[in-house]
Amino acid sequence: MSLVIQKNKIVVGQSVNPVVPDRQPGPAVVTTPTRSLEITKFQFRKLFTLEERMVIDNAQYNPAFTGSVKAAIATMQKDMEVSATVDLYLPDTIAGVNYLVSVGVLNAVRAERILSNLPPV
Repeated sequence: MSLVIQKNKIVVGQSVNPVVPDRQPGPAVVTTPTRSLEITKFQFRKLFTLEERMVIDNAQYNPAFTGSVKAAIATMQKDMEVSATVDLYLPDTIAGVNYLVSVGVLNAVRAERILSNLPPV
């Protein structure tokens, strides 16, 4: 039986076994979502009721909201401002809608409808 060593391979007879070098674990690989559902910013806004939009748009004047809640809502609004579209499957979008649930602007049923691209009833 013959043994031939080629670059990164050991060939024994007709078998080829790749030589796997010892590898150190590398940095975590960040992947983008495989699904996407992009809608316009206007279409996204229309998924909220008028009352919900009024609360969000005027959060800075709401004495019931803490400063950190007002800041978070303002940041989410700024993100909307600078985006071209809204992707309902993007983790930031999901987290933002869920944040609105956590501070009492939305309930879980409304959040589910919004993230499913269903208008208010």
